Amino acid sequence: MAFEFYLTEFGKAALIHGLAGGSIGFNSIEIGGAEIPPSDFSKVTALADTKLNTKAIFQKQIDNTLNLKFQFDNKKVSSDFFWTEIGYFATVTKSDGNTENGMVLYGYNSKETANHIPSYTSNNALNKYICQIGINYSDDLNVTITLDEFEDYASKSDFAEHTSANNPHNISCNTIGAAKAAHVHSAVDITSGMLGVERGGTGVSSLKKIGIEPLEDFSSSVEKNLSDFKNFYNGQFYRKNGIAMVTITFQTPTQLIGEEMTGKWILVLPREMRPANQLSVIGICSNKEIVTVLIQPDGQVLLYSFGSFLLEKDTHIRFQATYPVA
Repeated sequence: MAFEFYLTEFGKAALIHGLAGGSIGFNSIEIGGAEIPPSDFSKVTALADTKLNTKAIFQKQIDNTLNLKFQFDNKKVSSDFFWTEIGYFATVTKSDGNTENGMVLYGYNSKETANHIPSYTSNNALNKYICQIGINYSDDLNVTITLDEFEDYASKSDFAEHTSANNPHNISCNTIGAAKAAHVHSAVDITSGMLGVERGGTGVSSLKKIGIEPLEDFSSSVEKNLSDFKNFYNGQFYRKNGIAMVTITFQTPTQLIGEEMTGKWILVLPREMRPANQLSVIGICSNKEIVTVLIQPDGQVLLYSFGSFLLEKDTHIRFQATYPVA
């Protein structure tokens, strides 16, 4: 089975706040069984038919992707269902300290290809499912993950017992070359942390809090190809601390053949939004086709295809990318 994931409107706002001095705390995952997909994935705030709740059990960052592993079982399932929905929820703390809770990612898979989750109460057969979600990630995002216990690793209680023990690894200051309890440092030794104003620092943890390095919006500087495409909407073109975030949806005015699409330009990005090297990202079509979108160092964003297929008139195409700028 293969879920298609969509960034909700709350998720888009969460990314913006994360880049603008706030933080994102991923909390819980919900499993659902709705038979009919939502009419507008970006506006989803809750699953249509929630069946189970769980949390991430493992996280690992690989390049610009944050991989989150989670598990669930059917022990609390009282009636069979087809697993068609995933919702990832988070708490967003804005730079001003206010918080909001909502769904960041929504995934949907049709009933025809979805996994069947059997009822445990019917046959007492325990089924466990271990899955993984990859999320685009930037070091400029302040992200925390709430991890659940997983029986293939040490439990939280065992780990807490181990860490609360009196020197469980028998380590001494001499074996690890630790400094004495009472010592001083020169200012040149301080390479991280935050200095108060009385020590010559800013007294804040982020330059954003004193009005430096604002989030920049370049939407008005983007040139769109209105000759070959139409109805550009939900466009977001932001830059923050050397990281660009691009999101756009548009439509085909006529029928397009896969081979003929190669090299058609969609956008031209302003200089401030251009990558140092060519990037290749995935575009999702409303008819479930997949296309390739190239973002070039000269700012041109080009449409390519995977193989030979047709995109009918008025097909919606959406892509997004987060990358370091030149």
